[in-house]
Amino acid sequence: MNLLNLYRTAERRNVAVECFRLEGTPACSVELNGRCFVGIDPFQLESTADEKVKLAHELGHCLQGGFYRRTSPFELRERCEVLADRWAMTQLMPLPDVQAAMKEGCTEVWQLAERFGVTEEFVHTVLAVYFDK
Repeated sequence: MNLLNLYRTAERRNVAVECFRLEGTPACSVELNGRCFVGIDPFQLESTADEKVKLAHELGHCLQGGFYRRTSPFELRERCEVLADRWAMTQLMPLPDVQAAMKEGCTEVWQLAERFGVTEEFVHTVLAVYFDK
């Protein structure tokens, strides 16, 4: 999925995405009165790939219902983060596509990052989930 399709997914699913300065985080998501909102600080993004990964993660919170409060126990916060990460992984780097890329010789982290248009850090996370079980 490319960045434009992520924004279209947000629009189709009635998730408002707004760009503005944020303190302490490049992106966040909240649910208010049954509607999800994603905030992205373009001044804290390193690249289009970074924007894509962060937007996918925040949409994961919205579309998987993975929200918590600051006072939530650690387990609940971690569970919500895992839900968001897993949604982002399945959208940006589905396992069958990763396997196909690897069979074609795309095996280095940087190669996978370029092929899928994501950050190398995200590729590390995906590979750990898919293959380090």
